[in-house]
Amino acid sequence: MNKKVFFLLLFLAATGMTTGCFFELLLSASEKEELMTLLAGFLGGKGSASSLPEHILSKAAAGTVLLVPAFFLPLIPWIIPFPLIYLFFRGFVLGFSASMVMETLGFKGLFYITVTLIPAELLQLLLFALLLCCSLQELHHLRHRKKGSRKAPQFFTAGPYLYTYAAGFAMMLLVIFFQSVLLQAVTGP
Repeated sequence: MNKKVFFLLLFLAATGMTTGCFFELLLSASEKEELMTLLAGFLGGKGSASSLPEHILSKAAAGTVLLVPAFFLPLIPWIIPFPLIYLFFRGFVLGFSASMVMETLGFKGLFYITVTLIPAELLQLLLFALLLCCSLQELHHLRHRKKGSRKAPQFFTAGPYLYTYAAGFAMMLLVIFFQSVLLQAVTGP
């Protein structure tokens, strides 16, 4: 794995987090009040919180939106902007959500952030950056191999690459499951 590319991807996600925090700070007072009311209702258990399977499926679908284009990146290199933009906006949502929860609930919001939001989302960002880095490395490997010897077969060996993505998908589902359980435990009745 190329560490420079990995850290550049993490820097992209961190830039998104910072942008999300600043965006929340620059919201007008009326917009903040609406969002604070909705958020306080949800975290206070007064809103209609989604059930555990619904939450897991929605988070898994959101994670799959990144994994599918990143998986096919070595074969279709022109889709490279999509996973990069998604990684940035995933960081943006994390930064915005964390700063909104902190501003809405104050010190109690720190508890919500440290239990449910930050660990799971940071693990997912690290996982997405790692898998995207593997895709970019496989893309480089395929491009380099095509320019090399003409006698070598030009096949895409998907074995280790497929196993990496299968393990990454399983890890993502495990993180989502624990995040959903913790969210239900904290916001439940």
